[in-house]
Amino acid sequence: MSKRHPTPDESREWCMSRLQRWIDVAGPEGLVTKIESNMLAGPCDAVKALPATTPAGQAKLFPLLDCTHPDQCACRYEATMD
Repeated sequence: MSKRHPTPDESREWCMSRLQRWIDVAGPEGLVTKIESNMLAGPCDAVKALPATTPAGQAKLFPLLDCTHPDQCACRYEATMD
């Protein structure tokens, strides 16, 4: 049986739940750092254009709507501790 990868919508839901957990802890101004995709296709140009860190309340969900390969997106955020 082959591995089932999440759909882009499922990935966005997962991203939203992780961001919400960080917002619950640090508030919407708590910073998150983007971790770009390490999949074969690599990060799309839209992700490369995002700032390295951003407030969690303003972070865009991955895969981005204009991602060129949303089925292969492995981009994510990690909490930035001061």
